[in-house]
Amino acid sequence: MESTPISLTQSQSLLWIGQKLAPSSPLYNMVMRYDIYGEIEVDFFKKAFEIVAQNSEALQFTFYEEKGQPYQKIKGEMPGEMMFVDHSQHQNPIETYNKWETERKKQLFDLSKCLYDSVLIKINAEHYIWYFNQHHLITDAWSKAVLFSKVSELYSKLLNKDQEVAVSIGPYRNFTAFEAKSQSESAYVKEKEFWKEKAQEHVTTLALYQNKTPKKQSTAATRHVVNLGKERSHQLKALANEKGIRLWTLDLSLYNVFLTALFAYLYRVSGQESFSVGTPSHNRMKRDFKDTIGYLVEIFPIAETVRKNDTFLSLLKRIQIGTNDFLKHVQPGLSNTRLNRNFNVLFNYINTVHENFNGIHTTSSWVHPGHQDPAHYFRLHVQDFHNTGEFSLYFDLNNEVFNEDLQKVIPEHFINVLDAFIKNKNQEILAQPVLSNQEYHQMITVFNDTDTQITDNSCLISQIEKQAEKTPDAISVRHKERFLTYKELNDKANRLARCLLSQSIGEGSHVAIYLKRSPEYVISVLAVLKTGATYIPVPTNYPQERISYILNDAQAKTVITHNEYSSSKIYENTNIIDIDTFDYDAYESSNLAVIPNIKSTAFLIYTSGSTGHPKGVQIVNESLTNYIHWTKDAYIDYTNQPNIPLFTTTGFDITANSVFLPLLCGGTIHVYQEKGDQIDIAITDVIEDNKVDFIKLTPAHGNFIKGKSLKDSLVKVVVVTGDTFKTELGNHIYEAFEGNPVSIFNEYGPSEATIGCTYHKFTPGSDSPDVPIGSPIYNMKAYVLDDFKNPVPHGVTGELYLSGKGLASGYLGKETLTREKFIENPFEKHTLIYRTQDLVRWNEEGVLEYLGRTDFQVKINGYRIELGEIESIILKYPGINNCVVTANVNENGEKSLGAYFSAKEDVLLSDLQLYLAKKLPRYMVPSGYKQLEKLPLSANGKVDRKLVSKFDLLSVNNEVKYIAPENEIEELIAGIWEEIFPLKKISTIANFIEIGGDSLAALRINTQIQEQLEISLPLNKIFEFPTITTYADYIEKTIIEFL
Repeated sequence: MESTPISLTQSQSLLWIGQKLAPSSPLYNMVMRYDIYGEIEVDFFKKAFEIVAQNSEALQFTFYEEKGQPYQKIKGEMPGEMMFVDHSQHQNPIETYNKWETERKKQLFDLSKCLYDSVLIKINAEHYIWYFNQHHLITDAWSKAVLFSKVSELYSKLLNKDQEVAVSIGPYRNFTAFEAKSQSESAYVKEKEFWKEKAQEHVTTLALYQNKTPKKQSTAATRHVVNLGKERSHQLKALANEKGIRLWTLDLSLYNVFLTALFAYLYRVSGQESFSVGTPSHNRMKRDFKDTIGYLVEIFPIAETVRKNDTFLSLLKRIQIGTNDFLKHVQPGLSNTRLNRNFNVLFNYINTVHENFNGIHTTSSWVHPGHQDPAHYFRLHVQDFHNTGEFSLYFDLNNEVFNEDLQKVIPEHFINVLDAFIKNKNQEILAQPVLSNQEYHQMITVFNDTDTQITDNSCLISQIEKQAEKTPDAISVRHKERFLTYKELNDKANRLARCLLSQSIGEGSHVAIYLKRSPEYVISVLAVLKTGATYIPVPTNYPQERISYILNDAQAKTVITHNEYSSSKIYENTNIIDIDTFDYDAYESSNLAVIPNIKSTAFLIYTSGSTGHPKGVQIVNESLTNYIHWTKDAYIDYTNQPNIPLFTTTGFDITANSVFLPLLCGGTIHVYQEKGDQIDIAITDVIEDNKVDFIKLTPAHGNFIKGKSLKDSLVKVVVVTGDTFKTELGNHIYEAFEGNPVSIFNEYGPSEATIGCTYHKFTPGSDSPDVPIGSPIYNMKAYVLDDFKNPVPHGVTGELYLSGKGLASGYLGKETLTREKFIENPFEKHTLIYRTQDLVRWNEEGVLEYLGRTDFQVKINGYRIELGEIESIILKYPGINNCVVTANVNENGEKSLGAYFSAKEDVLLSDLQLYLAKKLPRYMVPSGYKQLEKLPLSANGKVDRKLVSKFDLLSVNNEVKYIAPENEIEELIAGIWEEIFPLKKISTIANFIEIGGDSLAALRINTQIQEQLEISLPLNKIFEFPTITTYADYIEKTIIEFL
């Protein structure tokens, strides 16, 4: 007789919803396989199971829905017969069974009918398999053990012809009644509030191996089983029994040990510090429930924060507290969907035991149906079903989240962490590597298989001399209508080099080249290299104070400059060569007898330094030769004589490409000179002239291509470098060529690794938001390491270290810093690796992806900026006592610098900005400022950079008298400016550059005005007319002339 409707328990309701969301998936099939190695009386076995089924409410449950509400009812009779199948006559009975099981375990249950599938299979006379599948709605792991024990007990009684064959099984309705009754008690209300608060904590689920939420939810999963063996299992029990680790029971202590290892492992493969792991509570607190068959389990989160310097023991201590909290507050009926959203990893320590069946040797296997809850990406089950002393680990992994290759190594990664815990509980959790031997070989050796023999390993200057002999009449450098042949270029460089030699310039000497981009700049670079000396490019728009520091720091013996700069007071004890009046004819034109040393420094590039002063990176000839030869092979495969523009600032190391690459290939350098003190927008001239076929630029430059029509462009190769290259920008660049064949590359490299050291070819339409930085170039090696210099797995964030021929020799005059950043290579003896402090990961394709920085260094428009350098200079301003500088990103992804400071008195922003402009390059001067009474501090007593950046910034515009727009054009311009700059009510007399304007902002303003007014305006006019009033006057006159 059927029972009256019974409401589902809270945990059953969650399963019901899960099944409804995946109606065609067997995600809740709970399959056990029992191999019984002895003779079985089939009829007695079937009878024993029948008695258990008739006395178990859960086995008689069927489910239905009424008005959207699910219910269960007891059928009142055995809903399904037990089957018997004989495979003993098959040629290979086990193989036959395995094929049968593979299909059988996927069968879906009709929830309105029988929810179990019980089959006894004969393999041979001494081997039977009991296949028993139940829907999770009517069972859990504890129930499985209870049911197995009851069937075994009854079988024994039937076999022995006992008079009494009754069985005692706790009614499931007692549990549902208990759960319903407890919900009205005050203790329940208190615990409900506790878990409600827990639901607010650690709401971000884990991105394991940096795998984000999959594109589609899938229940498909794969189980990987690992047996820990007797020795390791014994060591784990010994560890769990140690003083300070052992708690009330051995099982609870082992639970904490495994959970600690899991938290340590998850931290290492996600990089996330605070997160939750779901874990089940068996809910059998009352003795009456110990023999109850059914689904009583509920899952709750255990949350913890893993600290970077945690040892296994320190983490364990906090896990113990978390476990105690968990046990203290769990109560039937408190789990809910909101709590479940807090985790995607499940840990299940199963301490139930399956005895031998009627004394016959039996093995138990939990068969995975190939599906699981799609919200559980990663499940770890620990069990020893037969109390053998050997733990088995079941790793159930979502196939949509983890690919096949990753699934193979995940168990090994966890076990490596577990072994480290066993080995030394006091060691830091990051100390030991997690990689498998195969992965280690792949990441250290295979990914770095870059050894390449350069055909001509002499210094580049020698190779350029050979090119001049080979093509003396070819054009080497062109600037507007002026050009130099290779012979003319080489002759002039030789003459200037002889002048330098007469000043005792040679190997070890430093010569500053303080010139605009020009043929003379190229001549000077070659001349210095011919002497064996080192050249130092110094941009002409640097403030005098910075130039003076560079010259003094480098101890430059000679400065080559223009006439207009030759009388500056910055030169002390330095020879000056005025290139504009230099008498080339006074010196011979033949090649010098000097043979530059391949190991000597070719050039010094000064980059931002956190101490308040820039630092000189020493690039050796061998590194430069290796890099330029690689660029020739990687990029210049379409022609032997490339046309390449020289248009980037000379203080940017990529400018070396524009000088050496064309000259090595017999091509032509096209010079685009900077125009006075205006913001450099030479890129627009490069695009409009359409004379080059190769261009290397920053993402900021790339924005100038966006929206252009380049279908007739000669450009065949675009190399983007210097900052994060967004896929969206790559698509815009590709689309600008309108089908015209073009190859686009992303090149990465700090100055310390000679311009570029990894690269990746851009693929249009990629799903990734950023273009990867790729793989190492010739003779360079890339290592992604953790804090202990251990290689990290695929997908896991680590710090990038570089080694190989491209490494700089260090920082000039900064031996301590050099030793800190260029350290002994743990993977290759007698070599160094450079610590970039860039965060990267190896993706599934085995290429590097850039993820950010470990420090306060940023890149803006391709320039490397140490925020600490700006901060130290601001702190020297009278009255300022504290300061932080941040790189802020607007809604368009554009970065700008903001300075937040406290001072004794009000600071006039225009004076502060003028002070900074005298000490820093324009790209390092903040565009926004905020004076605070005091800067907010974080819990560790440091300035809270995230919090401080939320304050609205002011600019020097705020000190300019506000004058409102007076006509429609001024209103249009003001509206556009206020959209682009993080400012409100910009005065019409505010200066574009002073409020933070740069070439990218100019481009956006110019584009919007042209679109709205339908006229064409030269981009440089915004710098010529830098206020809203003057720019509006210019536009009005242009419109009148057009009409």
